[in-house]
Amino acid sequence: MKTRIAAALIFSLTFFSTFVSAQDDARVDETLQVNLVEIPVNVFDSAGNPIRGLKPENFEVYDEGKRRKITHFQEIDLANLSTDAPERLAPAARRNFLIAFDLSNSSPKGLIRARAAAEDFVRNALGERDLVSVAVYSVEEGFRILTAFTTDRELVQSAIRMLEDQKFLQTRDPLLLAGSVDPGMVRSSIAPGDSELDRELQEITGLIASRMEGDRHRYEKVRIEKQLRTFGIVARSLDAVRGRKQVILLTEGFDGRAIHGRETENIYEREDRNLARLRGEIWRFDMDEEFGSVATQSELNAMAHLFRRSDVVLHTIDIAGIRSPTDARAGSHLSSNESLFLLSSPTGGEVFKNSNDFADAFARMLKQQEVVYVLGFQTQPSGNPGKFRDLKVKVRVVGYSGLHVSHRAGYYEPRQQMMAVEQILSATDILMNDIPFEEIPTSILVTPLPQKDRDAEVPVVVEISGDGLTSMVPGDVANGELFIYAFDDSGTVRDHLFQIFSLDLSRVGHVLKDSGLKYYGILSLPPGDYTVKTLVRVAESGLKGFTRARIHVPEYGEQAILPPLMFEDPGRWILLRGVSKAGGDIDYPFTLGQESFIPAARPVISGEEAQEFALFTYNFDPERLRLVASLNGPDGQPTNAGLTLVGRTEATGDGLIKLLLRLDPSDLAPGDYRMDVRVPPGEGMRPQEVSIDLHIRP
Repeated sequence: MKTRIAAALIFSLTFFSTFVSAQDDARVDETLQVNLVEIPVNVFDSAGNPIRGLKPENFEVYDEGKRRKITHFQEIDLANLSTDAPERLAPAARRNFLIAFDLSNSSPKGLIRARAAAEDFVRNALGERDLVSVAVYSVEEGFRILTAFTTDRELVQSAIRMLEDQKFLQTRDPLLLAGSVDPGMVRSSIAPGDSELDRELQEITGLIASRMEGDRHRYEKVRIEKQLRTFGIVARSLDAVRGRKQVILLTEGFDGRAIHGRETENIYEREDRNLARLRGEIWRFDMDEEFGSVATQSELNAMAHLFRRSDVVLHTIDIAGIRSPTDARAGSHLSSNESLFLLSSPTGGEVFKNSNDFADAFARMLKQQEVVYVLGFQTQPSGNPGKFRDLKVKVRVVGYSGLHVSHRAGYYEPRQQMMAVEQILSATDILMNDIPFEEIPTSILVTPLPQKDRDAEVPVVVEISGDGLTSMVPGDVANGELFIYAFDDSGTVRDHLFQIFSLDLSRVGHVLKDSGLKYYGILSLPPGDYTVKTLVRVAESGLKGFTRARIHVPEYGEQAILPPLMFEDPGRWILLRGVSKAGGDIDYPFTLGQESFIPAARPVISGEEAQEFALFTYNFDPERLRLVASLNGPDGQPTNAGLTLVGRTEATGDGLIKLLLRLDPSDLAPGDYRMDVRVPPGEGMRPQEVSIDLHIRP
């Protein structure tokens, strides 16, 4: 096949093969270790001002009562983080906000206030690196996440606007990181009583009032206990997200008498109840209504316990506005927001009582978290997956008194089996924070192909290690999921691919042992710079693999060279082709002359024979094109690769010229290498560089 490719090419090009010094990359990569525990800690004074400049010696960490040595320490000042700071923050230091709308305890007018408050918070309060998610809660349908934790502000605000018409917030993304809204169905603002949801809520409220008035207290008690139990499960699920989580619940609250008992009553009610007690007519009053329900109080305590353990703080926003002394629906019953304090206080959260104070209250809350200290220590697992371990952090600073220290109450040891919502949150946490999981070794090759008058076709080749796919799988079947996302520099998902696969190990296990699974799919992206991220996970083992690649999608007509394309021997991998969402038939792009080839994401080549590869170039004058090549070895030093030009194709109508090059590895020691190919500055030449990692086997 390689001989036929060479024969189809025209031999003409000025080519220079040299090697240049490797540049030292002055960056620090954080390595995730299974026994490394990271604790985000906020330290602030009584006025809420964060304390800066603390050192490791100012902190003491106790795990299950035993003092641990701090082996990792980082101070992150989110308020003064420069715009050119490294893209990736420590996951434990990022701020995560979950905006939740309580549909069961909100009036139509309250929901309008809630929507406005949430949009204002997302638009004006959040920092660029803050992650935010949107959810809704109702007693009937439970807690539903509309978007995962993301930096995509447009997606988040669309979810907030679509609160009344969630069916128009459409997504095929199983991780809820990408979505689209039908603009013809969106209403930018909704007046009170103007929406179908508002009318439905009014009808439901009236129906409940008419049917349940006789036993309203017991009915409310059941609803409240269900809400508390659901929120506790949500908090436990949020433990899958690293760092502190702030749940902001927009609600009017529930009847707090189920927890604290009867509120103030008028003189006639009090005299009537006193007479009933004197006569022994205890059947005339409900003990739970009088003194509060022990069962409901227990549910509240259990919920708060799970919030503290999972490092989740629950803030509540009273969307009822200015409250009157009475509730028109309940006669003389006091209309209070005491239930909001009952929810928030045990978790360390605050109650924001009117819309005029939202901006100031949020600013105070965020100011306390401006400076995050990430304390890391190493510990050995107990052997009990899911076990909770208590944490305590002490801070000693000379010259300060009355310091407030905020940190999580403890941590859960990892466990394999997770609920569906935990799996979503865990996967998005890895993708948004670039957490380097290498349990399943994965490589990626991204090749952007510019197109005229439409988005570029961007073929993606993902190679997944067979050993990683089959490791720890108890039976003969391995079921996996592959997620591929293209993020622009604002954190918005511009396109994504999702693939489910099932491997019968009794039939393909021998092929997987020698190589693995190779996936091919096509993204559709407009010109620009992107980070393409992939995540693969296997259900039976719980193992995961993550990798990422930075790419530039050129404009049509722009000079560009694409990453080197090494030829792969046919039949070596199990091939899996995804479905493109670009629309229409897309020609297979990896061809030379009349022959097609399979490119390698991370080539493994023999040190005994020459290796040919292709280089796609756009809009370069072949008579002026100069290429400078270098091969950096395992020691980081440049090595003469012995690259030679074999031939090239004629330029196509879109300026594409395909080069066939040959690499002679006979003088190279086995090991890992990086090959860089660049176009140096020159007349009519746009300087740029591409590279690929490869491995030379003995």
